[in-house]
Amino acid sequence: MENKVKIIGLVVILVVFLSFVTWIAYQQKQISDLKKIIMPQIGTGQTGPPGSNGQNQNVIPLAVAEQKKAELINDTREIQGTVASVSGSVIKVSAEIVDLDKIKDATSEDANTFAKIKKDFTVATNDQTKFLSSKLSDLKNGDSIKVNTNDPVYTQNSLTATIVISPMVSAGEAANSGPKFVSGKAEKIENGILTIQAIDEKGNSTGKKYTVKVGDNTKILKQETTVSQPNQAPDKSSIQAPIQAPIQAPIQAPIKLSDIKVGDNVTALASEAIKDRTSFDAVEIILLIALPKK
Repeated sequence: MENKVKIIGLVVILVVFLSFVTWIAYQQKQISDLKKIIMPQIGTGQTGPPGSNGQNQNVIPLAVAEQKKAELINDTREIQGTVASVSGSVIKVSAEIVDLDKIKDATSEDANTFAKIKKDFTVATNDQTKFLSSKLSDLKNGDSIKVNTNDPVYTQNSLTATIVISPMVSAGEAANSGPKFVSGKAEKIENGILTIQAIDEKGNSTGKKYTVKVGDNTKILKQETTVSQPNQAPDKSSIQAPIQAPIQAPIQAPIKLSDIKVGDNVTALASEAIKDRTSFDAVEIILLIALPKK
């Protein structure tokens, strides 16, 4: 009987010992698994949850980034930068444009906040190109410059200018010199007078109105610019291997003042700097029309 009790006691001790060993092994495995999760994050600086790969969770959605990229490729028809050189009727421009490859890393949908890269352009001018601040012969290396064109700037390196503004002037400089033009919305057309509600480069109203006199010698033109339809995806083949289009003149045609309607986008050119005047005689009126891309 005594031996039987001893055997039962040994069995109980063995079971307790094995249970303890098993518990210790389980705890060690849990610690090992926890290290596998924590250590890679420490090594890479990741602070997010497992599977996030340390990616910034505040970037704009990929679908939005792709849409913004498509809009820039299809719709951008102007560049800003500095004059690198001038040869005859051709201007070399070093411009700053959005880095399309980095839009996916943006934290805001505002294109003005996107990362930029430098790109060199060859800009051709002709007798239909409008110089709104300085003449072509006055341009010099290092001048700030803005060029409007009918060509897509993200898929071409050679552009034909429709409008050239150089040098670009600040608000303070504008008070002393200033541009020779006003751009905005036609608010009223009556008795040879065109009233323009001025807008800035972003299309916002400046709060200023200009009374523009249109005389018998005022040249009035319609200028058509092709833009993409909303939500139109870019042609990937043209992005990867851009084909240089032949230089073409802007699409312009003479019209009458009566062809301009309230709400139209117009630019009025004066013979001298407008400065702080709100009324002037126009030497030229340009009606800007955006046509959907076919």
